[in-house]
Amino acid sequence: MSFTIQKSVYSILTLLLVGIVSYVPLYGMLALLFIPFPLMLIRMSSKRRDGVIYLFILSLLTIVIAPLQLGMTSIAFMAMGYMIGETTLYKKSKLAVWNAASITLLVALVVQYVLSVLILNVNAIEWIQAFLHTQERRVIQLFTPLDETGAMEQAIQSVFLMYNFSLPTYAIVGIVIVAFISLTIAYFFGKRAVVGFTFPRFQPFTSMKLPMITVVLYGILLLTSFLQSSDLGSTSHLMILNAMNIFRILFLLQGISFIVYALKKVQLPMILIVLSGIVAVFFNSITVIIGILDTGIQLRGWVDRKIGK
Repeated sequence: MSFTIQKSVYSILTLLLVGIVSYVPLYGMLALLFIPFPLMLIRMSSKRRDGVIYLFILSLLTIVIAPLQLGMTSIAFMAMGYMIGETTLYKKSKLAVWNAASITLLVALVVQYVLSVLILNVNAIEWIQAFLHTQERRVIQLFTPLDETGAMEQAIQSVFLMYNFSLPTYAIVGIVIVAFISLTIAYFFGKRAVVGFTFPRFQPFTSMKLPMITVVLYGILLLTSFLQSSDLGSTSHLMILNAMNIFRILFLLQGISFIVYALKKVQLPMILIVLSGIVAVFFNSITVIIGILDTGIQLRGWVDRKIGK
């Protein structure tokens, strides 16, 4: 089979997936996750210029056959698939491929959001905020008979206010997770479609090591949040809050990685290690501190000295 026929098949598969996304509601969201796979294969089987041309033509056809919003979302996933193929082809690590895919999807969806506001007058963030406000009123009404002092209402309002402020964090984390799932699907089928090509793998989770600069940046953010008197909900307040949330998630993962590493050193059964990881998520404040210490002073070295390599 020639490369031209191959790319034609990949293009048809892409448009078929776009059609499912657009007109089959139950399976549309699932089909989105598969769209990067054929675009990855198109990039890996062609030169960069040809891959860009295929991406451009498929994007135009997507706009023609799909509703505008779903079409733009499909194009965002196509761009991510192209970037997965680009970084994979040039032998980048799987973590680097994941980072590139996440950034590409994030940028593409931000562009889609801006175009939706300007062209369609559709604001997804306002819709989510309105939905949260509705749920807040329902929860307050539910607990009104039990709230004699009004303290519970204030607590509920504080929780939903924090959800509103943290929407950028949730969006970024969601995009990173979606990129990981799409990358996993693309590599799973890519290994069977591209014979003889070695796809990169992740390093073991226990070898995770954040750079020291993350501790420094997190410390700067903490000092800034203490010293700067930002108005609640202001741009500076939201930027600092969401940046700190992202760093906490990174240190949470680092802390869980250390806990799993230490427990494997003492040769505990896998079931206990998994349960310990779950418990570490629930006690996330302590786990974040462990992650910071492991990043800053390398707790693994202490574990190696005490238990032995």
